[in-house]
Amino acid sequence: MSSRRFVVATLVLMGSSACGGDPGDSSGSTDSGGTTETTTSTGMTTTSSATESESDATTAAPTSTSTNTSTTGPGTTEAPTSTSTTTTGDPFLCEVDMEGCCDVDLEVEADTFFADVVDGVSLEGCPLLDFPPPDFADLKCRHFSFGAAPELRLIRDDGSVSAPWVGQSVMVLRFPSADGALLLDGEPIPHEVIQAAHLELSAEVDWTLFAGLRFAVHGLDADATWLEGQGDGATGCVDDLASFACLACGAEVDAACATEWPEPPGMSPPLGLVEGLKGEDPGLQPIDLAPLGAASDWVPAIAGGLVIAPDASKFMGQAFEELVPAPGLLVRTRESFAPPRLRLRLCQP
Repeated sequence: MSSRRFVVATLVLMGSSACGGDPGDSSGSTDSGGTTETTTSTGMTTTSSATESESDATTAAPTSTSTNTSTTGPGTTEAPTSTSTTTTGDPFLCEVDMEGCCDVDLEVEADTFFADVVDGVSLEGCPLLDFPPPDFADLKCRHFSFGAAPELRLIRDDGSVSAPWVGQSVMVLRFPSADGALLLDGEPIPHEVIQAAHLELSAEVDWTLFAGLRFAVHGLDADATWLEGQGDGATGCVDDLASFACLACGAEVDAACATEWPEPPGMSPPLGLVEGLKGEDPGLQPIDLAPLGAASDWVPAIAGGLVIAPDASKFMGQAFEELVPAPGLLVRTRESFAPPRLRLRLCQP
């Protein structure tokens, strides 16, 4: 060896196998109940080179690698489930599949019906109710609060097809949202990660009468704040409850509104038209909201509620472009055993 000495020092911390390691190893192995966890960590690596007259030092940035292995038995190894993250490293909203996507359900937080249907013969009462409350037997549909009703029929009729009923009934659903975004467990869902949306409704349709159902989807903005109501069924609208006639009803039934609707539900230009396809008889398939466009087009518009209005149908073999005649379809609310849900397909950006 020459008079000039080179000293090279390299410190490497490496994990050994479960049965032991070389001197200087810093590794842990724990065996309990057939489960082995091995952690490998590479710390800071420092290389220095020195001579009698000069000294150079180079320090590599620290790196860290962690591997968790769970062994459930001899020869059987299960890879751990990693936390889903976005490309920025932030945790994603849900555990994703191999395509980087996941399906989540948003249950409705409030729902109700609004109707202005009248009996074209008697012009009294609400023909949508088989057994109206005795105190409101003659009250028109437009003055009812349906917030606590577990179900109601959706129709759009002019009285010329199967029954002398004139008018329409619509369903309004409010999902968790804030600042124009839907919420999942209190966290806003960015519009761009919503790849698909389906509305799941529990419904009964007489498919021997109907085919080709179509619905118009409308939105209520955030200013249209309506109260769902309590109780066990439809009742005369009073004390700030909501009806077709009033956003907030007054102190007496069938009287002046405390707050009027800017525009009654189902009367504004629709966000789009969607199909009501036959599901498991007598139900509906989940309603595909793809015709509404990108989530950024329709999610901000439903801050006050998503309105489902019957629009068109094929009834007893005849196509009606603007009618869903009586008896229409029976739809259930969250007060029933099957609350409405919004199913979203979310994908990492």
